[in-house]
Amino acid sequence: MSVNPSDNGGHIRILVVDDDPEILFGTSRTLAKSGYEVLEAKTGEEALSMAIQHWPDLVLLDCMLPDQEGTEVCAKIKAIPALMNTMVVMISGVRINLEYQLQAFSKGADGYIARPIGNQELLSQVGAFVRIQRRGNSLRQRAETIAESYPRFDSNLNTDEIQRLIHEFQVHQAELEIQNDEVHRTQVELEKSRDRYAALYHRAPVGYASLDEAAIIREANQTLSTMVDTPLGQLIGSPFSRWISETDRPMFHSFFPTFYRYPKGKSLDLHLVHGPEKKTIISLQGNKPEHQDTLTAANIRSGLIHVVAVDVTHQRQAEKNLQESETRYRIVAENAFNWEFWKDAEGRLQYSSPSCMRITGHSADEFMQDPDLMTKIVHPEDMQKWSSHEALVSTTHVKGKLTFRLILPDGAIRWMTHECHPVYDEMGRYIGIRGSTTDISSQWFTEQAMKDSEARFRTRTKQAENARKLLDEELKMESEGRLANGVAHDFNNLLGIILGHAEMAMDQVSPEHPIHAGLTEICKAANQSANLARKLLIFARRQDIDLK
Repeated sequence: MSVNPSDNGGHIRILVVDDDPEILFGTSRTLAKSGYEVLEAKTGEEALSMAIQHWPDLVLLDCMLPDQEGTEVCAKIKAIPALMNTMVVMISGVRINLEYQLQAFSKGADGYIARPIGNQELLSQVGAFVRIQRRGNSLRQRAETIAESYPRFDSNLNTDEIQRLIHEFQVHQAELEIQNDEVHRTQVELEKSRDRYAALYHRAPVGYASLDEAAIIREANQTLSTMVDTPLGQLIGSPFSRWISETDRPMFHSFFPTFYRYPKGKSLDLHLVHGPEKKTIISLQGNKPEHQDTLTAANIRSGLIHVVAVDVTHQRQAEKNLQESETRYRIVAENAFNWEFWKDAEGRLQYSSPSCMRITGHSADEFMQDPDLMTKIVHPEDMQKWSSHEALVSTTHVKGKLTFRLILPDGAIRWMTHECHPVYDEMGRYIGIRGSTTDISSQWFTEQAMKDSEARFRTRTKQAENARKLLDEELKMESEGRLANGVAHDFNNLLGIILGHAEMAMDQVSPEHPIHAGLTEICKAANQSANLARKLLIFARRQDIDLK
């Protein structure tokens, strides 16, 4: 059973047609909270059925429905005589062009609303249509009353024509009110947008400029003015190349035409001059917009190029310093005598200098591909020492040093000294280990040879000392023998004199004389002394003697 608008109790009935459940729910809830009676439909066929059954005062019709276009649904609603006075407002989730809007109006649409739209703005526009709808109903009722009061009224102007005229008036009045609201909102938004644009444009962290075909600055922002230390008024109308260093101007002039050939834009580094010795390095990017709707007519005719100047002075200096640092490090690392390496906090090898090939016989790539390669080439007798060192450094993060042996691919054994140092970042966090390994084989063998030589030298020195002691002893004994020999000879000479005189004296006295006994003792003692002298001679001549 159809519902007559007169039975609506004075309320406005609105049919919302949209296939998006969230949009349908949000729109319906907003309208219902404002006192409207709301009906819902998700397809074109469902909208037609609801419109015929309930006679809505206003239909908010989505332009794109799953079963048919919104303009076709609008035409079908308007083709029903009972719904001729129902206002149909097309609503779209995207900005559609003017041609589509005109097509919608030609199908009988009474208005158009574009999303995204806020709840208050939606209620404002719906309210405008509702006011026109109410005035139209009032005008229609008055026209019908006039027609009934004057039966002889011009028959050429029948009731349908009056209603059609009233409806056209409604549509026209609605359009005027909506356009008036739209113009007012547009003016407000335009002023806000202009203020936002000025703030964003002039306070942007990069320089903006629009250049004509001769690379003359037609527009620029305050940031670019600050970059070249020149007032904005003097910047406008000047050649862009005036603010570029002389060495970079030829490059800019040859590069500038590419902005026209490549609309998506190119970039190059230039030096801006501002002051006697001050230079700013900028990365200049430019493009010529392709789409007409993004440019003003004047910009399109003039063929302006929009450029962006990004201050990259510190970045380029940092890149230069980093490159120089990397170059120095690479030269040192790749030509280092020792084998330098770096492991991260998890113990994974991140770098190995090329000298590992000379020291171990294995390339840096081999060590990178096989994390256990080092363990495989350590001498078995030094494996325990190596494992203890690795465990100590990795768990306690302390520096460690050890000497061990490696086995080369050809079976040769080399002595190594290995030293590790923990590395921390500026926050004090442990980030890995830096290590250095040195081949000390020649040094080790030299030290061993020196030790052997020192041992032999000490042995020979000891032997020489012993020989010198023997020689000294022999010299001492020889000296003593010579002394003893001299003493024995002199003593014998004296004994000979003593014995000769004693014997002569004995011959001159008789045996009974008291002196004779004394002379006898003197001769006896002299003979004993002569025997002692003979023994001294034997000692001096190193002959065996019987010591008693």
